[in-house]
Amino acid sequence: MSLQNGSKKMSKSDPSALSCINLIDDPDMIRTKIRKAKTDSLGQITYDGDARPEVSNLLRIYAALEGIEPHKSPLLFANDNMFTFKEKLSNKVIDKICPIGERAMKLCEDQEDYLLDMID
Repeated sequence: MSLQNGSKKMSKSDPSALSCINLIDDPDMIRTKIRKAKTDSLGQITYDGDARPEVSNLLRIYAALEGIEPHKSPLLFANDNMFTFKEKLSNKVIDKICPIGERAMKLCEDQEDYLLDMID
């Protein structure tokens, strides 16, 4: 995450370990990263890539996991504040990402030699 005005935002180009969600992140790490993601103080959850890039980025993540268009995702959070929105996003990411990470880690444990042979 990069620092902007004393706050943090999710950024795939930022070298910080907190700037992206990894497939092997545990639920606590995912919650921490999403809670610390920079947003703004407008309160209402709206999609506007130019005026509200940080909130829009989080909405795009949610939309991708839900399989909907990003501009439709704010409708799911019409009565939510930013904290509630980030909690719902965290839950969605955890539900979708953590099982993949768990399977990947299990594969690495069970078939480490095979995987190392594959990449050599």
